[in-house]
Amino acid sequence: MSGSSVVNPFKNLLNFRQVTVQLEKYGTERKLKLYRSSRPDLLTAEEIDTFKALGINSIVDFRSTSDYKKAKPSTKLIDKDFTVYKVKIPHKKFQAGSSFEMTQVKSGKPCNNQSIPKLDDHGRHFFIDFFKINYIYTVFMRAPWYMRLYSLLLLAIDFVLRTHNYKYFVRCFARNILNPAGLISQYIDFLNLSQASIYAGLTLLCDPANTPASINCAHGKDRTGVVCALIQHINGASIQQIAADYAQSEVNLAPIADRVREEICVQLHMSETFLQTKEKTMIDLFAYIENTWGSVSNYLESIGFGEDAQDKLRKNLSL
Repeated sequence: MSGSSVVNPFKNLLNFRQVTVQLEKYGTERKLKLYRSSRPDLLTAEEIDTFKALGINSIVDFRSTSDYKKAKPSTKLIDKDFTVYKVKIPHKKFQAGSSFEMTQVKSGKPCNNQSIPKLDDHGRHFFIDFFKINYIYTVFMRAPWYMRLYSLLLLAIDFVLRTHNYKYFVRCFARNILNPAGLISQYIDFLNLSQASIYAGLTLLCDPANTPASINCAHGKDRTGVVCALIQHINGASIQQIAADYAQSEVNLAPIADRVREEICVQLHMSETFLQTKEKTMIDLFAYIENTWGSVSNYLESIGFGEDAQDKLRKNLSL
């Protein structure tokens, strides 16, 4: 039985499941001290009690704090039990085990991943933005010069109107750059352009104080799917199992398919293919890793998350 076959106890936390690893050699399944889901913003007080009863100490959220603030509802009940931290992503190569800066949002107090205050009865909600300036600039430069000029005009309109997620600017690039390249291209961009964010998320999960943990993004299928795939591979899962688990997200999100389509296709003008989680997409992503870095371990080494850190992650997520 895979973790995805377990009934989701939450009405307002779609795509929720425990992360598991199939050990084919022994014909057994191993559960990790890790869950994955869509955004936890809509959890009710009763559901938060259920969430906490799972022993979850931290939420690693691959959105920006700005996205979180703008998402409905404006007041999130989860904030009462999980203190919000904004992780600062520096633009540099990392060394495994190095610290990175973050800010406790409510108090504005700075800290780092090795000096987070201990808060009795409070969990931690870490926000790690995937779409930093290097990501945006790289995608921007793929467009021909005339489209870049036009998009800057749209960006100015976004600033004036204070649109959510710079929707006019994003729509321009979605129609002309992102849609033709497809979902696999976005995942490849995550690996190449969001390396610091991936490193930060994995490093936080190495800390016993943060686990058991839950990871999410907006819908729990793309940013979450890529990071979860790396974690499962580190823990011995086959590519076939990882791809099957990834594909489960499309099924799990079916109850809110209209909302997901509204947020991805209607608001951002992304194509319908960006709603999908096909096994082939994840298989192709691992083929890209193999062709580019030789192995997942080599990729992680290249972003500063070396063998010692990978071993620490395996031990910390083991039940």
